[in-house]
Amino acid sequence: MIRAKTSVIILTLFLSIYMFASSNTATLDMVCNDNLESENQFIPAAMSASLEWSYLTGGDVYSSPAVVDLDGDGALEVLVGSHDDKLYCINHTGGLEWFYQTGGDIYSAPTVVDLDNDGMLEVLVTPDEYFLHCINHTGGLEWKYNISVDGTFYPSSPSVGDIDDDGTLEVLVSSADSYLYCLNHTGGLEWQFLTGSTARTSTPALADLDGDDKLEVLTGSYRTGTDYLYCVNYTGGLVWQYTLGAGVIVTSPAVGDLDADGTLEVLIGSDDGNLYCVNHTGGFEWQYPVVNFVESSPAMADLDGDGKLEVLIGSNNNPLICLNHNGTPRWSYPTGGITSTASPVIADLDGDDSFEVLIGSADNYLHCVSHLGALEWQYLTGGVIRSTPQVADLNNDGVFEILVGSADNRLHCIELHEVAASGAAPWYRFHGSLFMTGWMDNDSDLLDDLTESFYGTSATNSDSDADTLSDGFEVLRSPALDPLDPDCDDDFLTDAEEILTYHTNPHDPDCDEDSLLDGHEIDWGTDPWDDDSDDEGLLDGAEVHTHGTDPLNPDSDSDTLSDAEEVNVYGTNPLAFDSDLDGLSDFEEVTDGFDGYQTNPLSADSDSDGLSDLEEIAYGTDPLDSDSDADNLSDGIEIALGTDPLSSDSDGDGIGDYEETVEGSDGYITDPTRSDSDRDGIDDLEEIDNGTDPTNPFDPPSAYTSGLAFGLAIGVAGIFVTLLAGALVIRREFGKQV
Repeated sequence: MIRAKTSVIILTLFLSIYMFASSNTATLDMVCNDNLESENQFIPAAMSASLEWSYLTGGDVYSSPAVVDLDGDGALEVLVGSHDDKLYCINHTGGLEWFYQTGGDIYSAPTVVDLDNDGMLEVLVTPDEYFLHCINHTGGLEWKYNISVDGTFYPSSPSVGDIDDDGTLEVLVSSADSYLYCLNHTGGLEWQFLTGSTARTSTPALADLDGDDKLEVLTGSYRTGTDYLYCVNYTGGLVWQYTLGAGVIVTSPAVGDLDADGTLEVLIGSDDGNLYCVNHTGGFEWQYPVVNFVESSPAMADLDGDGKLEVLIGSNNNPLICLNHNGTPRWSYPTGGITSTASPVIADLDGDDSFEVLIGSADNYLHCVSHLGALEWQYLTGGVIRSTPQVADLNNDGVFEILVGSADNRLHCIELHEVAASGAAPWYRFHGSLFMTGWMDNDSDLLDDLTESFYGTSATNSDSDADTLSDGFEVLRSPALDPLDPDCDDDFLTDAEEILTYHTNPHDPDCDEDSLLDGHEIDWGTDPWDDDSDDEGLLDGAEVHTHGTDPLNPDSDSDTLSDAEEVNVYGTNPLAFDSDLDGLSDFEEVTDGFDGYQTNPLSADSDSDGLSDLEEIAYGTDPLDSDSDADNLSDGIEIALGTDPLSSDSDGDGIGDYEETVEGSDGYITDPTRSDSDRDGIDDLEEIDNGTDPTNPFDPPSAYTSGLAFGLAIGVAGIFVTLLAGALVIRREFGKQV
């Protein structure tokens, strides 16, 4: 008994252990599988970069590229200068479109803007020579201005803005001849400000620092032993100057509200090794020791989403430095070489809602650094990189390409991998934007926040007119669009629909000039680039507005005549199968058709004989001859009279139908349907020939009269003889009785 109980207990324990083990094994398998699935689902592939194409110039490429649709063909071009004295325009696949020959090496970055408000973009560039060049979108010179009165070189890149609030743009450029120049949009001098020191390559920044709706101009320069940041008003007068320290100023100032307090700060580096932050009145806010001289220009963006801006700048001690809005260090990234004049660019390259920072270095690499300061990838060129890159979606696939120059004489186009879509780009090129104002582009629409005020667009909404085209796309194309009007040509298609969907001209309401608006063509289903969508000879607009025909159907009434033939040739109604309602189709009338006649499709009775064309076909008469039997009676009258319109003598009495119906040569109106009108047994013609009245049965011809008299005499004689014989018989019988 005990042994049996023991066996049961052992068996029970064994089963329990087995079931527990099995259960835990299944649970472990589930956990492992879940972990594997979790890894597969949540660990993305790392972003990487490689060369898409490069363009070989004739010299080092220290110039920072500009990317824009220069010629309005819907594809982006890249503009970049080289040390071979040329400005190159390269298409989005890396092919040369044109180059412009200058008189010196081009260190500066080109500025792109519709300077004269003619709808077409101009390019401003300052080579190491005496002139600022203004070039049109095809590479031809529009004007140039001498910005070196003493023959010294090294000018800054140009900045553009409406500094005097007069609705037109001015061009600002600093030169090594110690002057800050302000030119109007036609290339004339508005004013020049003598700094008393060499401005060198410090590109001016623009800002309304005092809230008077006029812009101040900020630029750095240096005297022997002292650097200055100058603030100059819109008329060229000094507002304030801030002493920076000793050295050469080649860095360009940047402007922004770093601490979100509603007032602007100005950032500028100096050869004394410091980055300075100055308030809007020219007072000190903070400075940061970058170490060694500073040639890189600062950039700014809200990297952590706290509403305040971080500052990024390169150094000649190799690190890329990130500072908080108050100048305290956030992180630094060692590039492996001095960054020199290369400046940071800030963009969300991989669309993960966090920004990457791009910067070139003397180690020949373009470095891509996360918003936390960690390396994401690096791209090796064949030379030192002093060029500041630009990010742009060259091939319109939603992912940025990166354009950067190098001392290997090449412009490099770098493509990204393992990226589905790129995101925002608040500081997308040197000095912030194509206008070179020193401002960030908060809504990433290619218009920096300052320039948005010139165009009246929103700095926080990339599409002010809600047409799904960004404000910058509309402004920075040739010809430009109004970023505040979703339908610039009022053709009932939005600008975006015209450009992206239907490929019509957003400046022309009727691309095919057929008097039908492009939007209405889309509604009708017609081709806005084809003035005659159904190819029958009528313009689409005429079909819709004038004739009411179907512009997609060459024969709106299905009568086998095209609408154009009906309108232009026959004058028939293109909406009526039978324009004259005679029972014959228009086509049948204008062709021999089944009846063998070409009748008038606009008249139900082509020969005006009182019979419709269809009735004539039924009667067998000629619809083009009012008197088919040539008897001087129209076919219609003959039908009404009951005569045969195909016989001139319907009753065969030898008298024509017409003669019978009028008091013709015989003087009688007889019945053309009866050969014996008076039914006297004598045909009308015979009576007429015998001089009797064919309408009077008691007026027979004389021959008939003689016969009648003889007959009557014989008859009377017979009666007399009969009566006489009768009398004799009576008398004889009476005599017998007597």
